[in-house]
Order: sequence, then C-alpha cells, then structure tokens
Amino acid sequence: MDKITQGAVTELLESNATPAATIYMPLELGSAPPHITENQIRLKNLVHTATEELKSRGDTSKLANELAAMLDSSYDNLEFWKDNGRALLICAAPGIVRVFQLPLASEEYVAVDDMFHLAPVLALLGDAREFYVLTLAQQNPKLFKGDMYGLIEVGAGLPKSLREGLGIDETNQKSENQGSATGTSMRTGWFNGRGGSRDPMDNDRLKFFHMVDGLILEKADRTVPLLLAGIDSEVAEFRDLSRYPKLMKEVIPGNQTETPAAELFEKAQPIVGSELIQPDHDAAREEYERLSGANPERVAGDKDSILAAAEQGRIDKLLAGFSRHTTDTVTDKVASVLRISFPEGDMSRTLNKLAATVWRMSGRVINLLPHEMPDGAPMVARLRY
Repeated sequence: MDKITQGAVTELLESNATPAATIYMPLELGSAPPHITENQIRLKNLVHTATEELKSRGDTSKLANELAAMLDSSYDNLEFWKDNGRALLICAAPGIVRVFQLPLASEEYVAVDDMFHLAPVLALLGDAREFYVLTLAQQNPKLFKGDMYGLIEVGAGLPKSLREGLGIDETNQKSENQGSATGTSMRTGWFNGRGGSRDPMDNDRLKFFHMVDGLILEKADRTVPLLLAGIDSEVAEFRDLSRYPKLMKEVIPGNQTETPAAELFEKAQPIVGSELIQPDHDAAREEYERLSGANPERVAGDKDSILAAAEQGRIDKLLAGFSRHTTDTVTDKVASVLRISFPEGDMSRTLNKLAATVWRMSGRVINLLPHEMPDGAPMVARLRY
C-alpha cells in the first residue's frame, strides 16, 4: 500500500496507457471484522462497477482481468486492510495497478477514461504540510514529525525527565535547598542561595526547557513549524525562552506525553488546517476576487476561458471544490466529516483534465469548500498573464 507522493502522481499522469480506471473508496476504519467484511464488499462492488464500465466501452478484457487479479490478491489479505488510511485510491490501466492510502475520507467514485482522475489528489498535495509536535512536560517530553498521514516520533535525544536532564539528586536537592519555617510563618518556605523566596524548581524547570529547546534546534529542520502540546503555564514558559523560529500560535492543551501518536495527530490536524492551510486558501480566494475587479484579464471564471488558458500554460492557480462536509455514511455517524467529493458527469471529467494540465504546467490546484468558491462557481483560475 503506497502513500500519495508527487513522484507517484507525476508518473500516473504521464502514463499513456488507456483505458484508465480510477476508483476512490471510503473505508470503515479498523482491521477486524465486521469492518473488513464491509470494506471487502465495497471494494468488490466498485471493481465490478469499473469492469461493467469497461464492457460498455467495448474495451478489451486485459484491464478487467488486472482489476480482478488485484481484487483476488487483496480480498482476504489482512495485511492489505491493516492501517490503510481513511480511503483508498486505485489507479489501473493495462500494465499498471497502483493502490494508495488517502489521508482524507472520500465519497465512492469510479471513472473509466483516457486518463486517471486525480484532481482531488493534486489538491491534497498542494495542501501537504510538514510540522512538528512537541509534547512538553518535565517528564518524558517527546518530539514528533507530522505530515498529512500522521505523526512519527523523532529521535531528538530529549531527556526522560527534568532530574535526568539536569543531573539532579532529588534527596540531596530537598535537604540542601529547602527548609520550612516555624511559628507564625509555618506556611512560608525558605530557600538557600536561590534568590530569596524563589522556588529552586522554577529555575530548574527553565533550565530544562532551555535544554529541550537547544536539542530541538540542533536536531529539527527549523523551517518546519512546531506545534506545542502541554499545560498552559509550561507552554507559556517555553514559548518565552524558545529560540525556535517557527512556533505555531495555537496549542494542544493538557499533558499529552502519554497520548498515542494517532490520537495526538487527530488533535493536531485542525490546528494545522486553520493555521497553515486555511490562510493559504483564503489568500488565493481573496487574490482572485481582487483581480477580478481590478485586473479582470488576469482571471478566468467560465469553463471555456479556463480551458483555453490551461492549454496555453497561463494558469497559476486553479481554484475548485474537491471536498465537502457530509454525514459519515460509511460509519453511520451523525457528525459531519470532511471528505473528497466529485461533481456530476462531464464536469468531473473537465475538472480532472484541467487539474492535470495545470499540474503539468507547474501551476497549483487549490481545493476550496463549496461556500468558499467565488460566486459559487465550480472552478475559477488566477492567470499568470
């Protein structure tokens, strides 16, 4: 099972093999029955739909046979169904069968065409961001690196605890540094050699956070944003002293040192979306709206002019709606979830052709939600000239 990469997508778009079958399949999460059974049935049905479409086109049976072989090899293979993301993308053409994990839920979709339908994936790649998450605490801090698929712990050499990091002997520290007053001052602590009444642990904690910050500066890619997770007071202290150049503004609150990576990723995703991705989308939409008023020759808002500009390599940004919030029909959840979506009929083919052309010409494909599209249009373009 592969993850989506720019190299893989470029390879598929440059393939001249036809016919090309594209299948997007939502997944019931979980690798144990009954979820596997539901996924198996869905895959079988979608492959059948693609095969029937091939027959209706009068295409040879080679691709149908390759799809059937893929289904046979995957159907009862537990490894195939394990940890396979929120949806599957299957791209098949004579001599080519590729199966990808998708990090976003998807509607069911089957297309048989002279090219793969990859417009939503091109938009996903345009939104791909790397980021770090630091679970900050005095015990067992951890550094993770994330992408659109999940988090992996980074071996940054962070100390397991404040005492280990600073080489503090807890027993000696208490006997040497802290005493207790008597009489009317029974609630007042006194500290020796630590600047009056300041708790020595305050200094030790700041030293520890300086150490953590230094190790991250040494091991991490400083161009990648860092998201902090921890209790408010410690996050505030770390933020004040940190020299990391790209600290994110929002925080995952609470002690997260024992939170599983998958759960931590779920908490990080909306913050990454709102702080790193959404501003880019807003800027693209606002730029289009500004140019449509001030320099209308630099934008295209109807299908024919967008198609012509794409063929001429003039599109810098193609804005279209490739996702929407819907109720989760796979798991029957009432809550709305974001999922890849597809326009009806010929518009889907048009958008996929446009997106592929823009991608080949080094333009960007940007996914906006339906309510974000200027004038409710299915697609608009910002032109280079």
